[in-house]
Amino acid sequence: MAAKSVYDSDATDEYALESKNAKKKDEKVKQITEYTANTKLGEKKDVTCELPSEYSPKYVESAWYEFWEKEGLFKPEYNHDLSKPNPKGTYIVAIPPPNSTGTLHLGHALATSIDDTISRYHRMKGKTVLFKPGCDHAGIETQVVVEKKLMREQNKSRYDVGREGFIEEVWKWKNEKGHVIYDHFRKMGAAVDWDCAVFTMNPKMMRAVTEAFVVLHERGVIYRSKRLVNWSCTLRSAISDI
Repeated sequence: MAAKSVYDSDATDEYALESKNAKKKDEKVKQITEYTANTKLGEKKDVTCELPSEYSPKYVESAWYEFWEKEGLFKPEYNHDLSKPNPKGTYIVAIPPPNSTGTLHLGHALATSIDDTISRYHRMKGKTVLFKPGCDHAGIETQVVVEKKLMREQNKSRYDVGREGFIEEVWKWKNEKGHVIYDHFRKMGAAVDWDCAVFTMNPKMMRAVTEAFVVLHERGVIYRSKRLVNWSCTLRSAISDI
């Protein structure tokens, strides 16, 4: 009499059960529940409608950010007279400005979430809080993106359009795409004061950077010297070590 294989029954039944469950899972199409109540932009969210059967981030998060922003909840003067010192203290943090070359990535999400959590904590402790947003011009990265765009759309290089023409194209691209990053911060619910948003190429910021370099040079902290650098033959510019 032939020995019965252990795979003839138990394993076969287990495989059949897994296949059946997998098929059911594939057949089940999850419906994303969206918030459809008639809440005007900036008004307090109407939560009297029926709740979804399972957690839906889009349902839960919709409408609240616009309400928070309209109420000025993220401004340092909220519930505080800035002309008088706050006995509970102050807390100020700036978002390390992401490059204006596209969209946020996972690293931005992690860092911003941590800063946002800490700033909200201090705000709940009664401190005067400023969470400051901003965006960086990104220098070489922006140049590369705009150069590719010029070549793709106009079949021209930056030398064809000239220095002034290229700078004009860079500003045009920044004005068209710069809002994307801020929209992403809003989607994340970042508790920042948008009235304080800055761009690193704004005249005020450029003066501050120039002053910082001059002061640091006078103190001997930074200096000019001959060193090996990473030189890009394509960009015809020095690039950073990272």
